Amino acid sequence: MQKYIYILIPFLILSCNKKLNEEINDKKTSAYKTNPSEKKDSIISEGITGLWFGKFDLSEKELKARKEINNLESEDRPQHLQSFTYINPSTGYWEVKPPNSLAIEIYSLNNDSSFTGRSICAGNIYEIEGKFSKLRDQSYHFQGKEIGEGNNKGTFDFKIFEGTAIGYWISDSNKKKTFGLSYINFVYDKNAGQDQLLIETNPSVSLLNSSHIENLRRHELRIIRNTIFARHGMSFTSSDLRNYFESKDWYIPHTKDVNKDLTPVEIKNIALINRYEAYAEDTFQEFGR
Repeated sequence: MQKYIYILIPFLILSCNKKLNEEINDKKTSAYKTNPSEKKDSIISEGITGLWFGKFDLSEKELKARKEINNLESEDRPQHLQSFTYINPSTGYWEVKPPNSLAIEIYSLNNDSSFTGRSICAGNIYEIEGKFSKLRDQSYHFQGKEIGEGNNKGTFDFKIFEGTAIGYWISDSNKKKTFGLSYINFVYDKNAGQDQLLIETNPSVSLLNSSHIENLRRHELRIIRNTIFARHGMSFTSSDLRNYFESKDWYIPHTKDVNKDLTPVEIKNIALINRYEAYAEDTFQEFGR
């Protein structure tokens, strides 16, 4: 009996070693298994992936309306021109709407010629999925469709060459708009628009107190508060705020949520302004141009 035990021991050791080696090999293999969502290898393309920003071009209809508005002798706003104007939330006077801003952020270019990104316009943010190709002149051609919830979606077709993106967007209802964008690196500017505020103290730099804002009207407080958000690139859903800030050269809307970017000073000042804004006098009535 003892003889048989001595014979079995080497086989048991070999068997255990084999099983242990298999487990180690399995762990090594699983450590290098590819996640299905990572199968599309991204192409490193400096100057292509990133944020592109600019404006939609004015249509012939918009250009005609602007010309008619400039020739008006009356301060009244004609009914047929109202869709081309807005009430400035800072002054209460009606003004011509600025061209809509457009931001396209390209996330990645993939080896299967697909790309992903998102569009930001008029307070709407949609993911974009589509195809791209590199042309002989070293430019890139993109075709992508906006996806997600919402009614104002469409398809982009544009070409990127030497830091400029030129193309068009067609809505699902077949409305076409052309645009030109530039490649940018967004940088937060704490002083942007300060010269247009009714207070000398910068709400992004210094803490406000009641003496700074207690005599301001509601619309004035609203502009100060939202200037803080605009400095961080917030895209406004409110049409009057959107048109007001899109008329400013420094404003680059590229996100809908800037809460994580607010400084402690800005957070405290927003809370203070909100308290005064709730009880301030009503905003102005609509004035002339």
